[in-house]
Amino acid sequence: MKTFVLLCLLPLPLWAGAPKKPLPSRYTALHTSSPFTTPAPPVNNIVPVVNPLEDWSLGGVTKFPDGYFVILLNKKKPEEKTIIQPGMHSEFEVLEVQDGGMDYTATTVTLRYGSSQGIVSFDKKMLTVKTPDQGQDKQQNRPPGFPPGLPGRDRGDSNNGAAPRIRTLVPPTVPGGQNAPQLPSRR
Repeated sequence: MKTFVLLCLLPLPLWAGAPKKPLPSRYTALHTSSPFTTPAPPVNNIVPVVNPLEDWSLGGVTKFPDGYFVILLNKKKPEEKTIIQPGMHSEFEVLEVQDGGMDYTATTVTLRYGSSQGIVSFDKKMLTVKTPDQGQDKQQNRPPGFPPGLPGRDRGDSNNGAAPRIRTLVPPTVPGGQNAPQLPSRR
């Protein structure tokens, strides 16, 4: 009898259909609640904050009893500067000054420009003073600050190629009212 039941159950797998692929939504709950999967990164809708005063740097800050005297230097146009004086109308308004202590370059000033506000600080590149003859000194092999018309190291000699100047010394008066003879001297 056992063999008969076994023989009857044997053809059943032959009548079964092919396996079907499961839908992906069947495993969604496993994926989202698993501690081993990382969540999707959040959508970044944060707009980077732009400082409207990034074209300006501090040139100087002084505290007065009625406010702050601030000098602003334009980074893109070095010849342009703006001065904010206490009690005077300006397009800039000083909101707060953070003192840098012993290091004055760490001082920052919070300003309002129209409806926007931003922070301005010292820029060490803007604080260096450049004289117009610094470029010429390098071109002519002169020491810095050496005036252009005077003898220097233009041609490698001390007299700039000119003949030496002969100087005449005034002799002292000799007792008896006569002058000693004049001798030329070379410099």
